[in-house]
Amino acid sequence: MRKYNKDKYLKILDNQIYLYEIDFSLCSNEEILAILSSNVADISFNRCKFKDINASNKIFKAPISFNRCDFDGNISFDEAEFDEKIHFEHFSFKKKASFINAKFNKAIEFRNGIFDSRADFTDSNNSLSCQGINLVEAIFKDEAIFNGRDFNNGKIMESRFEAPFWFDNCKFGTRFKTIGHIFNCKKRKEFLTCLQVLKFSLRASGFNIAASDIENYELEVRKEQKIQTIDDGKGFIPNSSNIIQDNQNLYTTENVAHILRIRPNTLAVWRSQRKGPKPTYIGRKVFYKKEDLDEYLNNAK
Repeated sequence: MRKYNKDKYLKILDNQIYLYEIDFSLCSNEEILAILSSNVADISFNRCKFKDINASNKIFKAPISFNRCDFDGNISFDEAEFDEKIHFEHFSFKKKASFINAKFNKAIEFRNGIFDSRADFTDSNNSLSCQGINLVEAIFKDEAIFNGRDFNNGKIMESRFEAPFWFDNCKFGTRFKTIGHIFNCKKRKEFLTCLQVLKFSLRASGFNIAASDIENYELEVRKEQKIQTIDDGKGFIPNSSNIIQDNQNLYTTENVAHILRIRPNTLAVWRSQRKGPKPTYIGRKVFYKKEDLDEYLNNAK
């Protein structure tokens, strides 16, 4: 693999940039950003190697593709904006890949690749849309976070999640496709929470069949682990183990659902719509303070 030399390898032919078997590991961040920001018809990296890339808060005008590329350092496209499609195929992210609040005006696709470390695509404002987020035969070996993302008419197909995965408050378009996933998170209780969150998001977008498939799988895991389900289809059954013993002012979602005589998934929908009693987050877990629940009940009278 050749070390990058701008004068020797950066050529623009037919208004396109094509870079093959180039090692960018020793390049400055500014050199890489200069390539990515080029005003051309297409930018393509094939069999290239990168270390750290910080492209936060940048705007990219051209379609960008990475084919058989390795990313050995931390990659950040936080708050970046892509006017055209961005595509990764046969890729490898060795360290953190971060696309927090990145705006994709067209589509973004990850196909046949591996995320060895944390991948974060959070949309903290739940306001960014694109033509589609596509995950095809992608493997996530560490935590994957898509909270607040609008997948629109994208797809999640034949992908593998080996650690906690979060799809809280996500949206899915009418032509969204999902099939053939493998969930193999070793943290079983956290894994069950992940399944519930994904199930609620799918139902909120009208994907009842896909949500039912997730629910059936969730029930199988619960049966295997002998963990009681919070919703058996007949209504909520209180379980004393759900009560927070060390803090009488905190209620779980299950406790509040029982008090309000609703199902726990209704509270999840309300949270996505900013309705209902005010939730309190401790880590990734959701609780409700007694005073917030009392205030909600008083206002509802």
